[in-house]
Amino acid sequence: MLSFWSFFLLESASATATPTASHARETFPSQLLRLVSDPNQTGVIEWSPDGTWIEFDEDKLQPALSSYFSTQNHQSFVRQLNNYGFNSCQPSPTTRRVV
Repeated sequence: MLSFWSFFLLESASATATPTASHARETFPSQLLRLVSDPNQTGVIEWSPDGTWIEFDEDKLQPALSSYFSTQNHQSFVRQLNNYGFNSCQPSPTTRRVV
């Protein structure tokens, strides 16, 4: 199932964050930015065409979570999205823009 999430706090994720050896030392926004920007994760999680929301396949995302976060739990990932100001949204099927 595809999930769509819009965001309003992208500025809080540093695009210049340096990856560290420990996932626990990175903030959730910087880990999310690395995950969404990883070309190997296309089809799993990716930016919208206009860059204002992300979409992810819940089934495919679960195995990828442990590579970027300290958990593989989908509910924990969604909770973090909510904590950082992301909201579930539904894009228009024709324009793929959030309505």
